[in-house]
Amino acid sequence: MNKVWLLLLLGAAACTQLTDPRPRAAVPAPDNPDLKVPVLSIRADPDDFEEILFRHGEDLEIDAELDLYRGGEHVLVAEAIELEVKGGVSAAYPLKSLGVKFDEPVLNTDRRVLDPPTVLPRHSLNELRALRLRNGGNDFYGAQMKDLVYTRLAISAGLDVDPMYGEPCLVYVNDEFYALYRLRSEGNTRGMAGLNGVKKRDITLGKVTWPGFFEYKDGDTLRLAELYERARLRDTSYLRQALDLDHFIDYCAFQGFIGNEDWPANNVRFYAVGDGPFRCVLYDLDLAAYLKPAATPLEIITYERFENPLRNMFLALYETPDFRRRFDARLRALYEDPNLAPAAFDAIVDGLRDEMLPYLPLQIDRWEAPSGTVSWEAALETLRSDYARRYALITD
Repeated sequence: MNKVWLLLLLGAAACTQLTDPRPRAAVPAPDNPDLKVPVLSIRADPDDFEEILFRHGEDLEIDAELDLYRGGEHVLVAEAIELEVKGGVSAAYPLKSLGVKFDEPVLNTDRRVLDPPTVLPRHSLNELRALRLRNGGNDFYGAQMKDLVYTRLAISAGLDVDPMYGEPCLVYVNDEFYALYRLRSEGNTRGMAGLNGVKKRDITLGKVTWPGFFEYKDGDTLRLAELYERARLRDTSYLRQALDLDHFIDYCAFQGFIGNEDWPANNVRFYAVGDGPFRCVLYDLDLAAYLKPAATPLEIITYERFENPLRNMFLALYETPDFRRRFDARLRALYEDPNLAPAAFDAIVDGLRDEMLPYLPLQIDRWEAPSGTVSWEAALETLRSDYARRYALITD
């Protein structure tokens, strides 16, 4: 019996070597003009860098410098930054997500520091105050692009949402290749200020974190406290005035449509510009179409595991005939939108695959995640099939 198991294991290992090779890739120079993705080169004290990696979760920041190259062009030169580790559960992975804060806002209009394929007309990436280098979050051991795919899906459908724009990138630390990351705009106060073309002091922002806790982050804390309390009391008269309802409908409908199970008791940010209505940031969509593919959008939005402000808001508003009519009509429109069909989803996956594939051997060599190109392609197929299954179940 032991010999049989040994033969099976040897056979599996041999098949793995044949079908999923582990290439040793040549590391390109950051200024190589043939590179099709942006390259960020970070210089930091090696001991300080190791310390923030080891002590992730402690909100430590270190001073560093950033150079950025795009197609061989030196876009940023020795830009002063503050560097920190970001993420919750994903910060425990070997490769950490990193947050970059600029000492001075960086003009992005002609430099193309961040250059996603599409920016919604109501948003501005003209000035960048912060960036995120994302490891893939809960998708780190999968396709490493799930959040970016679902974000681009919402953008391609022209939804009234405030996403974190992104693209694949290569990162070097102290002149050595470090990782294939997803370069992303930020969804914090700095990011929302830039996206709306205002000063950081003009933003009020609160955050819902697992399991439904509400944190006052920046701005008018009294206004945030009132938002939380009126949501708890399900004060529909207040909520109709305090929220941008057209946005709130699109935001909730999309999250429910894709079946995001890491929401709404987590990953919710309410923000307002000045005295304007509250909107929500669309981010961290890694658990979309996950364990409950057949759950209706309403079941996703109103799941009762934990009380949280967004669920309270939605339930209160959905009891009013006008909001219910508007929401149900918007949801029906999403079902019929070809920009949200599986073919459109697959096209986004295929485009990102083509961008990332040439540099995947570097990621495999450095992090062994993914374990190989075959396992990565399998993860991409799972990404496609999970969405197709979710789409078929809810539209049928």
